[in-house]
Amino acid sequence: MGIFSKKRKTDEPGVKSSDSSDVTLTNEKQFYSKPTGLRLFTACLYLIALVFLILVEIGNISNKAIIRQTYFLKIDLANIIPETVPNANLINTIAQSIGLHDFYQVGLWNYCAGNNGEGITTCSSHKAGYWFNPVQIILSELLSGASIALPTNVVSALSLVHTASTWMFACFMVGTCLTFLCIFLAPLGFSKKPRWSHKAKRIFGRSLPITILTFLAIVFW
Repeated sequence: MGIFSKKRKTDEPGVKSSDSSDVTLTNEKQFYSKPTGLRLFTACLYLIALVFLILVEIGNISNKAIIRQTYFLKIDLANIIPETVPNANLINTIAQSIGLHDFYQVGLWNYCAGNNGEGITTCSSHKAGYWFNPVQIILSELLSGASIALPTNVVSALSLVHTASTWMFACFMVGTCLTFLCIFLAPLGFSKKPRWSHKAKRIFGRSLPITILTFLAIVFW
């Protein structure tokens, strides 16, 4: 009787000690907190990427601070001839004297033109799938009676520029939409419950589609 009376209740079948339960709860809290932190971190990264994508896409659409400083291409016609060439300053003024601007900036939606010392003076209207046609712009801005001879290879390359611009516009739009979706869907790839018996189901049911989505978003960037 004395031996059985000294047996602790915690050793009885089906009864767990308070220490083991506390350790289990602590481990569960740590496990559940990690996916939540990773989800927030992932969502913040994609949100930052979306903001930068939008800033790049709206660049050069108007003559405003920051926006006018973001562009894909800038053509400078004011200093074509190096200063080491005799009468370089006189030659460089020819472009403006026949009606052309000193520089042209190309964005995703339009182009802007301006002169040195004045800044941007004009911007074209916005157009989806816009492509920069320097030949058409230069010829349209020449003063009446003025003409300019363009190399044949420049004219033949315009079709390639048109195709590349169309694809670039489409990639930016698709990349922006996919990045927006990744803000909400990519964090779901971090599972909270370690169900190793259903690992294959979790990979092909959730992780694989999200991986493909994030990969496509990076490709279209």
